[in-house]
Amino acid sequence: MKKPNILVVIPARKGSKGIKAKNKKLLLGKPLVSYTLEISQALPDNYQAYISADDDDILEIARKYNVRDNGLRPKKLSGDKALTLDVLSYELNTIEKN
Repeated sequence: MKKPNILVVIPARKGSKGIKAKNKKLLLGKPLVSYTLEISQALPDNYQAYISADDDDILEIARKYNVRDNGLRPKKLSGDKALTLDVLSYELNTIEKN
């Protein structure tokens, strides 16, 4: 089996300006975030998917799809003004430390 060498980070916040808790809202019987998680399962073996979330429920959903996580991300990276680049940097640094 090939060692993963491509990191995929799925950013998923609990908050949203338009739809409260949208990633947990059901769409055709599944949480919205599940559709992205299903796609991550189809990636080749040299890819490793992580979810970056600020909500325990979202992390639990991701774990059902065997998507890894580093626990809850900091609040400063969870607001409307948080940059995706900062979230990616945080997750990469956390993965490298572990």
